[in-house]
Amino acid sequence: MKKIYLSTVIALVFLCNTFGQSSHDSYEIKTNSNEVPQIFYLSKEDSIKQVKQEIYIKQHNKNIKLEDSIIQVMNNATEASLSMALRQQDSLNQSINYISQGKEKYLAKDYLNAISFFDKALVMNPNNKTIYYNRGICKLTLSDNQNACLDFKKAVELGYKKAVEMVVNACQ
Repeated sequence: MKKIYLSTVIALVFLCNTFGQSSHDSYEIKTNSNEVPQIFYLSKEDSIKQVKQEIYIKQHNKNIKLEDSIIQVMNNATEASLSMALRQQDSLNQSINYISQGKEKYLAKDYLNAISFFDKALVMNPNNKTIYYNRGICKLTLSDNQNACLDFKKAVELGYKKAVEMVVNACQ
């Protein structure tokens, strides 16, 4: 019996083919771990079959690791998207809060503070056509026609049709 210290059957088949050993010689394989050495009596066909199985298992394990990596990347992306969506929702909620406070100040005829709240809302939500319109109304009430017109024009640019009338009437 010949002793060969290897870790895989692949190396055994390589040695058999390289050194011209008979396909029925027995070999003791000592693994790198603390496993008990095993004796294999393998025909050439069985050796090839064993190698193919090990290659398939190794490839399958690589595919599983790759799939696990892809899943982890997707999970991280999903968490990042969710986090971003939550931040956007918080920003939108804060903007709505500022709009409500601006409207309250407008109804209380506190136009300067109403404008201040609409300014804060625009920082959070810069493409909200209604905020521009509301701020324009406050500025127009304070006789700041030039800046009111800028707000009305921006509201029109963003698609607020009601603001067209204000542009026509106040921005001559």
